[in-house]
Amino acid sequence: MFSKFRAAAKQAWKTSFVSCWSEFKSKFPTIYLFDWFIWPPTQAVNFALVPAQYRVLYVNGVTVLWDVFLSYIKHRPDNTDTEDSDDISKAAQAVIVEL
Repeated sequence: MFSKFRAAAKQAWKTSFVSCWSEFKSKFPTIYLFDWFIWPPTQAVNFALVPAQYRVLYVNGVTVLWDVFLSYIKHRPDNTDTEDSDDISKAAQAVIVEL
């Protein structure tokens, strides 16, 4: 399964496995942190407050925002030598700490 993904990723983005793996390692913590930050509260609100007939619409709206975030993370430049490269990660960590 992973080899199929690797082949598709290499073909789609014309990058090597090492490059894909490096990007995954650098961006995964931010994505995973925001996943936990966004989806559990979204689903809590969904099941507690949103009427049944609007639940799919509500989740679809949040999914659009989630997709925009993922696209931003995927296409932002990797600036590992600057302090600005981890702004999202630092902001997310600050929010989580405050919770």
